[in-house]
Amino acid sequence: THEAAVSGCLAVLERLLRLRPGSAAATDSVGRTALHVAAAAGQAGSVRLILAAAPALVGALGADRRTALAVALADSHMAAAEVIMAASPTAAHLIVHNLAAAGQPAALAALLDAVPSAALHRDGSGTGWCLPLHAAAGFGNTAAVQVLLSRFSWLVGMEDGRQHVPLHVAAAGGHGAAVQLLLQAAPELAFHKASGGCTSLYLAAAHGRAHVVQLLLAARPAAALLAAADGSLPLHRAAAEGRAAIVQLLVAASPSAATKRNLRGQTALFIAASRGHADGVQHLLAADPRAALIADPSTELPIHAAAREGHAAVVQLLLAADPASASRTTGSNATALYLATQRGHTDVAWLLLAAAPRSAMIASDRTLPIHLAAGAGDAALVALLLS
Repeated sequence: THEAAVSGCLAVLERLLRLRPGSAAATDSVGRTALHVAAAAGQAGSVRLILAAAPALVGALGADRRTALAVALADSHMAAAEVIMAASPTAAHLIVHNLAAAGQPAALAALLDAVPSAALHRDGSGTGWCLPLHAAAGFGNTAAVQVLLSRFSWLVGMEDGRQHVPLHVAAAGGHGAAVQLLLQAAPELAFHKASGGCTSLYLAAAHGRAHVVQLLLAARPAAALLAAADGSLPLHRAAAEGRAAIVQLLVAASPSAATKRNLRGQTALFIAASRGHADGVQHLLAADPRAALIADPSTELPIHAAAREGHAAVVQLLLAADPASASRTTGSNATALYLATQRGHTDVAWLLLAAAPRSAMIASDRTLPIHLAAGAGDAALVALLLS
């Protein structure tokens, strides 16, 4: 059956299929059905006969995990591909995402021209229920993006199961060329929020895609002030992840973002300081030094958070911006020195004592830093505080 299918001997093939109906589904030594080998050989007549005898083979996968339609399209056997799509439009739906993701624009164009409805097929293999344009954007296949947009421009605003439009997917993946195409088609989608309130700029910042952040800010700079559901701006997320280059881009585009708080009452500077991201702290202080004086709801300043976590380089930057911060206290009267001593951060305590020696005499709940050091048996820290 396989030999007749490849050679195009239709009379022989027809007789074999009639006498041995199951032979169409049998596989050769490399796992191909008769339909696969006929499609690979471009034998449209053989394809038609096999599908008439065994229509279920349209969705069968070969050893290479491809359907017969995928094989025909990959080898540019358009006559064979058209026979398959005419017999079963769903065959196009089975492979349209693979063609979009793999960047096979010619095959994708042929498929969409034959079965336009394939452009709306949603892939349910993951959680996103994405369309082919999402797949093309997510893999950065700009040729496939162009094929889809040239035929169905309105797809640019379609959401997947997470409310992501293709721009979100391209931005998160760092695919700048795809982002540019999608922005040209619909620049207003830079403001579109997906689940969790995330814009494409927010996702690009979170994933460290600096070149995409630049593209999005150039298109719609106001997107820098659009918050996610937790009140976080793209700047908060970039600061949290230690994306210093992106922090610099975002504060340059919108300096006021440096003093904005998320729903937890934290600025980007507070977050960067608490996580020890010194480069980000430097950019944030340069944008607006006043952010160093904005406390979180627990009344901690950025220097308190940095001292508690032992981030000496960050403490040094914050002291340079505001030397008086070494003596500033929280609502419980704790200084940065107190918090550093509580955690045994000797290097941080040394910096703070050098900036404000009298902070060693500021007690919290009747406890001085030296009491904490003594209670912890930290001889080096006790010696430092006594000095």
